[in-house]
Amino acid sequence: MGYVYVAGGGTDVAMDQAITRQTRSALYSLISGLRQKDFGLHTLERVTCDIREFASRFVAPVGGKIVTDSGGYSFIKGDIPPSKLRMLIDCYTVYLESEIDKYDYVFSLDIPFSLKYQAFNTAKNVLDANMDSLLRTRPLLDDHALLQEKFYYVWHFKMMEQFAIWKYLYTHLEMDRFIRNHAIGGLVGLKKATHVPFTPFTGMSYYILSRHLQGPFADEDLGLHFLGVYAPSDRFHIAFLEKLFRGYLAGVADVRTSYDSVNPKLTVCMNKEVPLYMVQGEDFKIYPSLLDAPEDVVRGIAVDDGHFRQIVSEMDRRRAGKRLKNSSAFSPLNVFSNLQLDKFFDMVIDQYDLTGEVAKAVSPTNLKGRLVRIFKDIETRYPKAFSTHMKNTICLTLERTWYWHQWFVGRRDEATLEEYMARTIRGIGFRGRLN
Repeated sequence: MGYVYVAGGGTDVAMDQAITRQTRSALYSLISGLRQKDFGLHTLERVTCDIREFASRFVAPVGGKIVTDSGGYSFIKGDIPPSKLRMLIDCYTVYLESEIDKYDYVFSLDIPFSLKYQAFNTAKNVLDANMDSLLRTRPLLDDHALLQEKFYYVWHFKMMEQFAIWKYLYTHLEMDRFIRNHAIGGLVGLKKATHVPFTPFTGMSYYILSRHLQGPFADEDLGLHFLGVYAPSDRFHIAFLEKLFRGYLAGVADVRTSYDSVNPKLTVCMNKEVPLYMVQGEDFKIYPSLLDAPEDVVRGIAVDDGHFRQIVSEMDRRRAGKRLKNSSAFSPLNVFSNLQLDKFFDMVIDQYDLTGEVAKAVSPTNLKGRLVRIFKDIETRYPKAFSTHMKNTICLTLERTWYWHQWFVGRRDEATLEEYMARTIRGIGFRGRLN
């Protein structure tokens, strides 16, 4: 499981360098070239230059990957009215083809709804907009084998109407002829909006795996990205699904999972007390604050002595209750901490063979009993690593995953797949709908 740093919009060179040295990948959106009233190819060129510069300055030196986001969020937010959707699609497809040698991966231009232009939010309008987007994209995929390797098809599923649209587009346009990589969208703010008590993307992940195995690239690696994920319980489940899916495809292909989030960078700007996580061998340490970071850790993250002194100076200011001069000074340290937490999740899943426990369980109740015993041991071995809420979310999610696992290793039929997806969407309980 990899974390993709959400870059762009800042001028802190040391921060960008310190973070990309750790993540070795960055997501840069076209959004800054698409939010102007008179946006067009002239504004697109400016953000295109920014992406090129960021990639050459920060990503290429560490042998990393630059990922381009389509900028469709500009439409969701309402920066772009429905009357300018054609221009949005034009700009996106121009970038897609003209920069094909510059980016490593790129997401499809998905247009799921508009927060501002409510009249747009009908099934017909959403279908038509995304049909136009993919009809303009599809010939480029047909003409460029390289683009097929770099392209991520973004799915939406939190509403039944959305899921039906994205299924139809994928099938009707025969996207399986081109798609090796998939992404799951619509996750930002979903838990807050619905208070769903489980990780919501299990079913969509299995649906994607099923489509992948039915397509022409079944013997090639599957890329699976989760857009805008930050909650630790969700990241735990991404790590779990990666190991589970790798087991399914063992000896045939690999599965690469990744997620992106702005939170590791922004959290330290808004919160004074942010814990520091560290894995040392099989030990896991939780420091109450990033300010407790050992000196060697801070030096290892800093890009040079000057940057090290800047971070230490800001630590001193925060301890003294003074206003920070650089509010993002702790962002590289928090990224380090979150990467360590992900490493811990990987370690725990392996230590307790959680994928094996799901496979051995004869029922969700049986699995629940196994998980209760396992987490009691985890609480003894790694005190305070899992809050009660996080533990409950993980256990409930794994119990729900048991049904999907049984389906996959059993009949793997389309009728049950559709039934389980419908149950998942109802269980999420998102109140919005497309008319």
